[in-house]
Amino acid sequence: GSLANDEQLAALREKLAGNA
Repeated sequence: GSLANDEQLAALREKLAGNA
């Protein structure tokens, strides 16, 4: 549901932050 999507977004943001 939306919770799982929220977790995916958080993980993606962390990944992007690591690349930055």
